[in-house]
Amino acid sequence: MPGPCDAGRVMMEMRADGGLAVCPDHGPFASLRERSLADALALLPAQEEAVRHCYGNTPCLYTCTYGITAISQHPLRHLLEHRKLMAGRPRD
Repeated sequence: MPGPCDAGRVMMEMRADGGLAVCPDHGPFASLRERSLADALALLPAQEEAVRHCYGNTPCLYTCTYGITAISQHPLRHLLEHRKLMAGRPRD
């Protein structure tokens, strides 16, 4: 079994609009246009429950957490999650 999700500890996503998110699948928890990096990082502990919930209830599509072993343990869940994500993306 893979270890716990490291979103917010090992990696974060900084978006072009200044939003800071613990993972590409999470909305921004702070805006670096509105507060300093130190103030934004002070908000990280409040994101832990959302990360735990996401990790326990959805297959992760990012190698920062699961890797290939987790996908191979739940191939149908992975396929369904991928289909759901792709359905919501605009087509080129």
